[in-house]
Amino acid sequence: MIELSAELLESTLRGLRADKVHNRKHPRAPMRVKLTLYPIADRAIGKPKEVWTRDLSSGGIGLLSPEPMRAGSTFIIRLPRNDGGKHLHLLCTVKNCEQQAKGVYAVGASFVEVNHSAAQSADDEVKRISQAILA
Repeated sequence: MIELSAELLESTLRGLRADKVHNRKHPRAPMRVKLTLYPIADRAIGKPKEVWTRDLSSGGIGLLSPEPMRAGSTFIIRLPRNDGGKHLHLLCTVKNCEQQAKGVYAVGASFVEVNHSAAQSADDEVKRISQAILA
């Protein structure tokens, strides 16, 4: 089994043609992984929650959440990378949210800011990003 590096995945996604069926600006790649989401509300970081990814594109991410998320709300998510334990921290804005089943919400979000550098800890990085955007 092999794993694609973040750089290879990014270049592959950029090389794909737009999805003509759904008129997507960015083609999507299915991705199923559990991640921690840090909601941002009232200029503060909320309680972290676990979500599952549905798909990933160069412009955003699809998630499955146990709770609804309001369009326009923001959150930070950490994507694992295969380069020595560094994570990619992404500030995202919710574009849409649809209930799929009881306790299951499909969320579409776009990327607002990306931090490629490694953080001393996930909590420190989340605080740094939230302070930068909320200042």
